[in-house]
Amino acid sequence: MEETKQFEAKMLEHISRIFPGGIDIIEYESPELTPFLFYLIVKRLKERNSPIIILDILDQLHVIRTLLELSGIKPEIIDESEVIKLGGFLKTGKVIERIDVHKDIMILRDKFLRTIQELTKNREHVILIGIGAEKMVRIYERDPMEFEYFFALIGRAMLGDKRLSRIIFLNKSLLDKKTVIELEELASRVFEIKLIGEVGIGRELAFRIKKSLHFNEYGEEIRIKVQDFQKHLQSI
Repeated sequence: MEETKQFEAKMLEHISRIFPGGIDIIEYESPELTPFLFYLIVKRLKERNSPIIILDILDQLHVIRTLLELSGIKPEIIDESEVIKLGGFLKTGKVIERIDVHKDIMILRDKFLRTIQELTKNREHVILIGIGAEKMVRIYERDPMEFEYFFALIGRAMLGDKRLSRIIFLNKSLLDKKTVIELEELASRVFEIKLIGEVGIGRELAFRIKKSLHFNEYGEEIRIKVQDFQKHLQSI
């Protein structure tokens, strides 16, 4: 149990060092543990009174909430969180704004920027935690021109705005390798989640810092046994 607490504390120490105006990407290929890490990060940031808003892309938050509940973890922390819905139909959490996914990237950009500007108008700082980003990227990935507009207008446009920091969960196994590299170039930090070892008691969750502007943490990796991690989450 002590090792689990140390893993959590170290991981959250890294997460909490997010740059104002920056983008942190949490990459994964195996989605099994994503709901648990998402839950832990949201829960602990809210406990610290961090000003978070969840960006629910194409109903992925509903999937996360359902998987948590089926695993024996109470999802109230999601139900109580402010949520911006980007596409999708299922209401999860306290939805404060809905943005329709539009084929015209300029229309989508205008709606998205207006929403963010309105939300940050009376707040010193907001942390936007996005889930399901790969599904949105795939819509534009097929058309090189639309894809470049997507990066320029959605990704780069708000980069450096100190009122807004972004933590984006990204299933990179669903995207082209070049797309992942372009996304990583935007990020101030990239974290990588991996499952290591054979299925069973010895399997571990590895949390590695793949890129960071905090040079002292670059390349650092922490691990925890998967079973211990899940038991810990069920107890908090």
